[in-house]
Amino acid sequence: MRSDYVTVPELRRAIREEILVAAGVPRTGLLQTVLSPLLWYPAHRFARLAAEFDRRVALEGLTAAMRWLLPMFVAETRVYGLEHVPTSGPLVIASNHPGSYDGIVIGAHLGRDDLRVPASDVPVLRHLRATAPHLIYTHLGDDSHARISAARESVRHLRAGGALLVYAAGKVEPDPAVLPGAREALQDWSGSLAWFLRQVPEAGLVVTIVSHVLAPSCLRSPVTRLRKEQRRKQFLAETVQIGQQVLFGRRFPLTPEVRFGQPLRAEDLGGGRDPEAARAVIAAQAERLLADLRDRRGAAQA
Repeated sequence: MRSDYVTVPELRRAIREEILVAAGVPRTGLLQTVLSPLLWYPAHRFARLAAEFDRRVALEGLTAAMRWLLPMFVAETRVYGLEHVPTSGPLVIASNHPGSYDGIVIGAHLGRDDLRVPASDVPVLRHLRATAPHLIYTHLGDDSHARISAARESVRHLRAGGALLVYAAGKVEPDPAVLPGAREALQDWSGSLAWFLRQVPEAGLVVTIVSHVLAPSCLRSPVTRLRKEQRRKQFLAETVQIGQQVLFGRRFPLTPEVRFGQPLRAEDLGGGRDPEAARAVIAAQAERLLADLRDRRGAAQA
């Protein structure tokens, strides 16, 4: 009988297969059979962690599962402005996306089991049966049908009173604590975020900034020298960091920070009718949160 959450062997097989497919190896055939055993250990470590997370989501809820998972990577976090965040009702969390475990940091402190988060439509995620209902799958490439479907699903969730995490730029951004360009990246934040409030006027939008999730030592790793573009370097550094933590239990001296702004309403964003004006209001609040980060860091160094 199928359980409500994934098992380690089931997930381990799926992870090994997806790693090889990503490397260009067909799902069936001799090469898959020969190479698959070589990936048993890393796939098993990832599978064991993911399966336990999925089990905890099923038994205890998303918030408790994220609060269990976060200490696997960091010893502590700092949170600012949590008192601004509504504990119930339709809510859009519009966040930057420095990568690594930014979504876990947000979800662990938000305290809302009705949170849904964006996720790439990777087949392995479909195996996380308890976690999957909390995901809204996004698609790479110019798939307008998929984007429309995800937008409609998001609006239905908000109308039901749920919370929604949206990465405002739709792509990975610099970690404001360790990389330049975080303020400039706000120019890529989408004004269409206000569209959610136009569809669900009673919803609130909370601008959120996450920082200190990327270890500087991983940015200096020889692996990152394989790429010149900063976004590619950051992706490789994140891969090195999480890989070392999951596979070898390594701890990095990281204290992630998350900052929540004052909730914005539809009227604050012009009713969502002018995306550029809405983007300017949202980006201005994000700039204030970044300024708070800089001020606190400067005071700590003084």
